[in-house]
Amino acid sequence: MVKMFVGDKEVKGMKGGWTLVQEFLPVGAIVIKDPEPGRPCWEEYFVDLLHTMSKRATCSRGSNACLITNQDNDILSFGYVGSPHGQPHCDTDGHVILRIRNLDTGEEREHCIRTIHAEQNAIALAAKRGVALKDSILYTLLEPCYYCAKLIVQCGVIKVISKFPYKEGNLTRELFDKSSIVWKVIEMKKSY
Repeated sequence: MVKMFVGDKEVKGMKGGWTLVQEFLPVGAIVIKDPEPGRPCWEEYFVDLLHTMSKRATCSRGSNACLITNQDNDILSFGYVGSPHGQPHCDTDGHVILRIRNLDTGEEREHCIRTIHAEQNAIALAAKRGVALKDSILYTLLEPCYYCAKLIVQCGVIKVISKFPYKEGNLTRELFDKSSIVWKVIEMKKSY
């Protein structure tokens, strides 16, 4: 099945069906082919991989994973929540908790700071291997925190796809919008 879009609106019922010659397509038209039946699209495929990768996390308080690809869907880097190399793991040696208070609302939250976030690990691995991330796409289970979002902007990522929203993700989304980074949260109903 083939669908045609102009901007984000699907074009239907064009005279002559989908066999129109390219010169008759409206300016800005994008033709998208559905994946082969039974095969997941790239987005579904990478999100499925994230679920498996997140099982390697060493902190039960944040089982997140991150995968970075180029625009041809080649995997450039990956990471999951984990302690720095050679350091104790939360799940075996205990968490290092930092209590944070929101000065506007008075709400207190606890964050484990022993581990490195999945996005930070993926970006660090790319740097370690000399892999440029300019114009890349980042996939993550949980929407990036504001600190990770700043790193994502700095390394040149152009699109971020997250499965779940982060309940304090407003600053992240605002930064991505101001930085012209396309972002998508697949399941906005849940929040972590």
